Amino acid sequence: MAYPESITPTDCDFLSTRGVAKLLGLHVSKLQQSVWRGQVSAPKKSPSGDYLWTEEDANRASWALCHRPLRAPQGEADKEGA
Repeated sequence: MAYPESITPTDCDFLSTRGVAKLLGLHVSKLQQSVWRGQVSAPKKSPSGDYLWTEEDANRASWALCHRPLRAPQGEADKEGA
């Protein structure tokens, strides 16, 4: 299977569009529409055509749509405060 130059089979630190939407507190269709409309830069795509969101991509989307940094996943904030 041929992979794009920037994506290799060992890249596993990606989030799904659904996962990013959940982190942002948005409906998945809102995030998808924002990408389609150019409000959010489209992340790289997998060979199957799914978006591969990095933490940096998710943070950029958070600033563009929610005007705040990406919040830590639930449980992570508890660890930092301890």
